[in-house]
Amino acid sequence: MRARHRVVVVGAAATILAMWLVPVVWQLVWRSYHPAPLGRTAETVDAALGAALPGGTARDSVLSFLDRLRVPRTVDSVGERRIVAMVSDIDADIVLTTGVQVQFDFDSTWRVRARRTMPLYTGP
Repeated sequence: MRARHRVVVVGAAATILAMWLVPVVWQLVWRSYHPAPLGRTAETVDAALGAALPGGTARDSVLSFLDRLRVPRTVDSVGERRIVAMVSDIDADIVLTTGVQVQFDFDSTWRVRARRTMPLYTGP
């Protein structure tokens, strides 16, 4: 009876350890294959973009910066005064993948007037 109890306790401990360890290892491996030059959260992406592309930055500079980082973007058809970019795969766990949508608005001189970031989560 004592040996059976020991097997149950060791099995339960191994299961609990695996439930904790598998997601941690999975995230570390995922991060090693998915670099995030702008950061791993919406806040760090916003801070990095604020440092690299402050208010008043020319539209061409914004486009070249996004192209250099291979960030997909679309240009709004209403006078092309808005660029929407999707910084995808900045972080993930077993269930969710995190990305950031960034919107740049430009004034009449084609300078950055405003920038908004919004985290986006995708999963099953």
